[in-house]
Amino acid sequence: QEASSLLPVAALVDAFKGSPLPAGLRVLDAAAAPGGKTTALASWVASAGGVVVANEPNASRSKALVDNLLRTGSMPWVAVTQLDARQCGSRWPEEFDAVLLDAPCSGESLTRRGEPISERWDQAQEKISALAHLQQKLVSSAFEALRPGGVMVYSTCTLNIHENEGVVAFLEETYKDAVERMPLLELPGTERMQTPDGYLRCWPQLSDTQ
Repeated sequence: QEASSLLPVAALVDAFKGSPLPAGLRVLDAAAAPGGKTTALASWVASAGGVVVANEPNASRSKALVDNLLRTGSMPWVAVTQLDARQCGSRWPEEFDAVLLDAPCSGESLTRRGEPISERWDQAQEKISALAHLQQKLVSSAFEALRPGGVMVYSTCTLNIHENEGVVAFLEETYKDAVERMPLLELPGTERMQTPDGYLRCWPQLSDTQ
């Protein structure tokens, strides 16, 4: 994974800057494999005696996640689960101080790896619409697992607005005043990623990353 994959973790950590971390900090990584973000989150919560619940429903990806956590020595601060992430909110209502949802997506930014652009950008609209619908369910579930006053970061590795801004708009429309957008203007190193409407967009051609 590239350095940009840790940007969502940096945004989450930055949201807690300036105040002591809650004792026993509880963080949900709702779609955790292969584990790079989980490892970074574990390092963060360790100082507060916290725990990261790393959720990955796919059995083979969950094994890779555990292998990576063992390799990096992160397991003392991580509990691994295999729940369908659409059920996180009903299983753990308002349980977490922070939630990271790096959602399954169409992966348009992966063209930087050399994959043909046509295979990513010419995807049928039906596929993108289906993914956006899934992401809406995932983001709703993740939000319902968040305690009042908690912080959630939503991210993807794709470029179209349907799977990004569109999903955030859905969350805001669904939960109204319960959602408050947090500014990202002071997040170090993101000056070229800032958008006028308050999002971060990591364009491959500008940042030399996915």
